[in-house]
Amino acid sequence: MNRRIYTLYSLLFFISSCSKHNEYYLRSSSDKNTLYQVKENGNSLRITEYDDVKSIAKTRMFVKENNNYVFTTSNGKRYIYFSTNIYKDLIKDDFSLLNDSVTTGNEEKGQYYTVIRSNNKPVLYKYYYDDNLKINKIEYKIENRVFIYE
Repeated sequence: MNRRIYTLYSLLFFISSCSKHNEYYLRSSSDKNTLYQVKENGNSLRITEYDDVKSIAKTRMFVKENNNYVFTTSNGKRYIYFSTNIYKDLIKDDFSLLNDSVTTGNEEKGQYYTVIRSNNKPVLYKYYYDDNLKINKIEYKIENRVFIYE
């Protein structure tokens, strides 16, 4: 009897711990070399960009605060990157030479999106998400080329 109870509790614990992590991938039909992994665990959001050609992976970690996902720069400043409310920030970090503008809470066709524009390069990212901040599409624009990851 005790063994059955232990097995049942172990199984329930395993199922509940697995359900806390939501991991999925976004791919593009026009860019076969790049893949985005999105991993949510309730308190944080991790977006990893894998590039097969360059054999590199770039990861950004966001922490959930007041129904927003916040990014902390190398100098400790916090910026809202994903929100259903409109926020606009210019992120200037002299240490990493980061110079981006971020606008969150834009709405289009029932979806929210965040625009991240590099002010030093012709690069633009658009992250589309629902009202639960689940990312379902990434649009990457470099000069006149646009790649859509879904």
